[in-house]
Amino acid sequence: MAEGTKVAVIGPNADNELTLVANYFGYPTAPVTALEGVMAKAGAENVVYAPGSALAGGVFGNHKPVEASVLKHANDKGALEPGLTMTSSDNPAREGDPVSVTVDAQLDHHWKTSPIDGSIADEFGIVWEGFIVPEEDGAYSFETARESEAIIGGQNVSDGPVEMKAGEAYPVSYTLTVERFWPRNTIEPMASLSWVNRSRNWAGEALAAAEEADAVLFFGGIDADLEGEELSVEIDGFLGGDRTHLKLPRVQEDLLKKLHATDKLVVLVNFSGSAMALNWEAENLPAIVHAFYPGEKAGSAIADLLWGEFSPSGRLPVTFNTSLDGMPAFDDYSMQNRTYRYYEGKPLYPFGHGLSYTSFAYSDISVPEAQDGAEAMPVSVTVTNTGERAGREVVQAYIQLDERPNPSTPRVELVAFDVVELAPGESQTVKFDLSPERLGYFDKDGALVAPAGMSATLSLGGGQPGFVEDTGAASARVTFTAD
Repeated sequence: MAEGTKVAVIGPNADNELTLVANYFGYPTAPVTALEGVMAKAGAENVVYAPGSALAGGVFGNHKPVEASVLKHANDKGALEPGLTMTSSDNPAREGDPVSVTVDAQLDHHWKTSPIDGSIADEFGIVWEGFIVPEEDGAYSFETARESEAIIGGQNVSDGPVEMKAGEAYPVSYTLTVERFWPRNTIEPMASLSWVNRSRNWAGEALAAAEEADAVLFFGGIDADLEGEELSVEIDGFLGGDRTHLKLPRVQEDLLKKLHATDKLVVLVNFSGSAMALNWEAENLPAIVHAFYPGEKAGSAIADLLWGEFSPSGRLPVTFNTSLDGMPAFDDYSMQNRTYRYYEGKPLYPFGHGLSYTSFAYSDISVPEAQDGAEAMPVSVTVTNTGERAGREVVQAYIQLDERPNPSTPRVELVAFDVVELAPGESQTVKFDLSPERLGYFDKDGALVAPAGMSATLSLGGGQPGFVEDTGAASARVTFTAD
């Protein structure tokens, strides 16, 4: 983007740290969300931000620590003063006299060692008590750190949003119990209370932000609060951590359609650990970046990519289908229509797919006309950067047997890949020695069989055969001879 371009950063994952780490994670020491990365790249004065919507249903990705300005405790005379009363004990059951009773300005902690005695892997208990005095009316959803429980206005925050009125004082009690008991972790304990006002005009704020900007960057998708192991979420598209359809959550797609109608440039950056059926988005948006769950510095990397600091070279390790239609049932363990190797339909984005800011052409493929199936087969191809900027290309080699000996034999299979970096106009020959294990197939008893007496097509290119432009791959025939 040109210097000085005004950018609207919109979407429920724009400032959602959970998209950086996903399931089974450690806490990053210096995370950079998409919003932070874009602000650093474009300059804060050129960025306007609005979350725009929930992730899905009542699940939000933009909880932020409850501000110190709304946290109060009662003094000896009953008057409210800033901060919460923090009572610390040197044992998880909080038995006996407390170690200390202090006032904590804000409930947002990530300790490297024990806050009680500075030790590592300590066991202790802390209770924060006081009041929250919100500045706006609304239904507030709260999140707590692990090993914690919060009661606000007499309601456990895990039971759903808390209705609150501006200026009213709501009792808060937050309990942190740190003990050595699976699956709890006493290393680097945390205590935090974050919230989001679900009653805001989310879509309205997003459309207002878009009006102020030259371009819209929409950071959407899902996160590990929606897909994961043994979750309690039961909303459209999600059941217990599983997906019941592949669509982008309705609330996000509806907002994207409204943003698209403004005639502003809208780019989607999608976060998810699984495939998404981005059908409307693929047809109507000029660019889609799939980020998966990319790690703590993702915001910086995504901003560099969008601003053209480097050319993208990632390739999909899974198939993005248009829907679940035709897919086998969850309890059907056959491979029919599963993965790119057996799928018979037309995917939205195939396994191995990925675009670049430059272009590559394939030529001079070398494949033996006849090959002993029990020996390694040498193959090669020339790759040329035909674009105007440097780029990295993932060269993929696929085999397709003319006849599938049994249903478990893949219709197409990736057998090797390599990566080359080429300047504009530069060419390089990429070579593979394909082992018999890569060229063979498994019989009905599970034994590996060399493809003796069979014919196949070898394709070397930037993606699956049939899903790249004519110059984006080169193919050749080979006949495997018998011993």
